[in-house]
Amino acid sequence: MEAMGATVLALHVIEIREVEPRAPLDAAIDALRDYDWILFTSTYAVQFFIRRLTERGGTPAAMQRLKICAVGPGTAAALAGCGIGTTVMPDEFMAEGIFRALSDYHGGPGGLAGLRILLPRAKEAREILPRDLAAAGARVDVVPCYQNTPGTISAEALQTLRTRPVDLAVFTSSSALNHFLDLAGKEEALRMLRATPVAVLGPITARTAESLAIKAAVIPVENSVPGLLAAIGAWGAGRATAQS
Repeated sequence: MEAMGATVLALHVIEIREVEPRAPLDAAIDALRDYDWILFTSTYAVQFFIRRLTERGGTPAAMQRLKICAVGPGTAAALAGCGIGTTVMPDEFMAEGIFRALSDYHGGPGGLAGLRILLPRAKEAREILPRDLAAAGARVDVVPCYQNTPGTISAEALQTLRTRPVDLAVFTSSSALNHFLDLAGKEEALRMLRATPVAVLGPITARTAESLAIKAAVIPVENSVPGLLAAIGAWGAGRATAQS
């Protein structure tokens, strides 16, 4: 956004950390040969899974015989950086898109029955993907490999928000939105966001905002950071035209 000419106040409302205990993750890594698929729903899942794999003496080569699903191009790129190819990437970069992509790969939902699937992910995440896979007959092991915890917002940053309202508030996840509300003070933060244009990464974050009576002014067509940046650019151009 700075390269696009914006002045950005970055608030680190999320800290990404390893999960404890790591026994379930270790057990899944030790049993990699038993899985048909590994599903990666974020770059953080790739980062923390591969880190733990190497800490236990393994290498990404241990995953070569497995089919790999990446939720989007960023996650696929993170896998490629580790020497791991992606078998499937959905058209919609979200849990529902992953389920449809896997179903299509196997000729329909019925083709998922009996498959053993590993889903390394955040400790707190939506349950729709493991639920739908299990309903189709797949055996799904949901294994947390990282967790989102609240970050910090300095008193100076909060004062800046109060005295110099932003033109656009950008949230890349529901967790970021919820943590911002908690850290900034929910009542004050809601008043601020309800009076400020808000951009969100995709439909899930948009629904979270809507549940809080916050209207998302910018929702990208493609649920990705490049898609979000393009949508913000288009929004900014339209705003500038309207003001001229």
